[in-house]
Amino acid sequence: MIAVLFTSAQLGTVYSCGGGCPPVMLHETVVMQSYILNSPTNATLTLKNTGSVAVYLAAYKVTGPNGLYFANTNWTGPAIGPNYIGGANILIDGKAFTFQSSTSYTISITTSRNTQFQFII
Repeated sequence: MIAVLFTSAQLGTVYSCGGGCPPVMLHETVVMQSYILNSPTNATLTLKNTGSVAVYLAAYKVTGPNGLYFANTNWTGPAIGPNYIGGANILIDGKAFTFQSSTSYTISITTSRNTQFQFII
């Protein structure tokens, strides 16, 4: 089962004609296209940037079915340009839980702009 939750963040206003034209809103949006469980401690998410600016993945948190979680707040994830696809490799230490194909996990990914996206695998 693949369930995808995503959010969109308004980043700012860009004026391209001296401030006399309507603003162009910039959005940071990422959707999950698929995932694969590589091992009990490794999952790869295929993500597409559907927003208007590049996203830089900076941290993630994986929550298991028992409510325990693993977080990596010092992650150098991929940079994904607008309308491009990137792979996000998610590693956990396996102490609180391990990935099992019959179980759901919530993965929260935070970008360098502090936008958070949640995906359920």
